[in-house]
Amino acid sequence: MSDLKSGKKPGNDMDEMSSYQGEKRRKVTFRQIIAWIAIILLVGMYVVTLVCSIIDSPLAEQMFHASLYCTFFVPVMSWVFLMTVKLVKGSGKDDLYEEDKTEKNKPEKQEKNQ
Repeated sequence: MSDLKSGKKPGNDMDEMSSYQGEKRRKVTFRQIIAWIAIILLVGMYVVTLVCSIIDSPLAEQMFHASLYCTFFVPVMSWVFLMTVKLVKGSGKDDLYEEDKTEKNKPEKQEKNQ
């Protein structure tokens, strides 16, 4: 209420804003980094293909075929890479079976309640 008496609007203080932004930061994961790399590769390939088409380059048709190939290849290979890292790291085993455990426990609880 002291902010209202002084005429300041709550939340406009720069110190409050900077501390709030610091709390709201998220940890960037390895999966997000790989996803951004894949996005940058695909967008770069599309831009190069577009430029080659606009300037009527003899490479335009080859770049178009490469873009089509990369549209499917890059996401699939990113997924394969992430799954391989997950399984080699060892955390994949727990994550894969965790969903099954929770689904199996739900029907048992429902049967006990009836």
